[in-house]
Amino acid sequence: MRLLIIILFISCSSPTPLSTKKVNLAIFDKVINSNSYGGITQDTINIISISPKGEFPISRIRRFHRRYDFKVKLTFNQDCYQLGDTCLSLRTYQGISNKEIYRLRSKDEVIERNYFISFIKTAEGWAPYDLSKNVEKDRKPSSQH
Repeated sequence: MRLLIIILFISCSSPTPLSTKKVNLAIFDKVINSNSYGGITQDTINIISISPKGEFPISRIRRFHRRYDFKVKLTFNQDCYQLGDTCLSLRTYQGISNKEIYRLRSKDEVIERNYFISFIKTAEGWAPYDLSKNVEKDRKPSSQH
């Protein structure tokens, strides 16, 4: 019994490293999925490079939840209009009413953006964790007596 407890303690206390491929894929997914408007992904951004800035444990128990920050170099593959993480194609931009809040980006212009990815430990290993997809949407208000 003691041996089993010691083995479990050792296996749970040493964090498993994340693979670079898994991290880069999560960054790619986040950048591409963030570049959408009205549910339509805009094909306006390409990733040039991903540079890690560091790991920032979100909880005290690092072995279950990790956050990594990255500096990502992006280039635009066409002229587009940027607001936040989204850069609208000219066609999409023509259909919006508040044009003054968007910034024109030129084709082949390079910018740097900061992104973070959270990972949680699952039975299959480390998996990207998107808080926005895990928030309860149909929460009932607590009853007041």
